[in-house]
Amino acid sequence: MKATERRKKILSLLRESPYPLAANYLAKEFGVSRQVIVGDVALLRAEGEAVLATPRGYLLQSSLPSTEGAYIRKIACQHGPEEVEKELTILLEGGAQILDVEIEHPIYGLLSGKLNIASLEDRDHFLDALGQYQGVLLSNLTEGVHTHTVSFPSVQAYNELSAALKHAGILLENQ
Repeated sequence: MKATERRKKILSLLRESPYPLAANYLAKEFGVSRQVIVGDVALLRAEGEAVLATPRGYLLQSSLPSTEGAYIRKIACQHGPEEVEKELTILLEGGAQILDVEIEHPIYGLLSGKLNIASLEDRDHFLDALGQYQGVLLSNLTEGVHTHTVSFPSVQAYNELSAALKHAGILLENQ
């Protein structure tokens, strides 16, 4: 199969799938390496396709849960790796979706990673992947300081969840 045909089929699979598709899965489907799939996705993006990479795999921007009518805010947090699950659980159980994470790096400036964590199942997958990869969180580079873009169901939910994060010692406040 030619590369252009493979990219069309990747795009078709992404359009049909309600779930993210892992690069390893796509590599097996097409009989190529994971790195070939990563390159294909980069080329699709360069062609203007809105392909997102999430901890669970690739998906199209149009496949994300709707944030229409939501209250989207950035929240500043500070905590160690052992409190990631608590942070995510507080937000998710309150109906929020964690869209991304950002840190301010002294050399590179703003670094961000797409998360798109919308359920406890997504949280568990993220935590499992973090454990298996044995990687470090972006926030490890900034002594735990980071921001999240979060989609809250309402202003009231934002206020309540901010208070819950403050109570848990996770919300970063003016010092």
